[in-house]
Amino acid sequence: GQCTVKYKIPTRGLIGLRNSILTATRGTGILNTIFAEYGEYAGDMNTRDNGSLIAFETGQSTSYALFR
Repeated sequence: GQCTVKYKIPTRGLIGLRNSILTATRGTGILNTIFAEYGEYAGDMNTRDNGSLIAFETGQSTSYALFR
């Protein structure tokens, strides 16, 4: 089937959304974005449960931690 969903989302809320849509639809989803307007600050965004870890300290690491 086909589903069309329309939302107004702050640009900062779109970070990671395309990947989530493609994953959920097994690569068949289409995401189109159009700038609507500048708006007031709408509050904090929810954080993601997964993502990239970037080291900020020097030290030793196991190969399992690097290639998992």
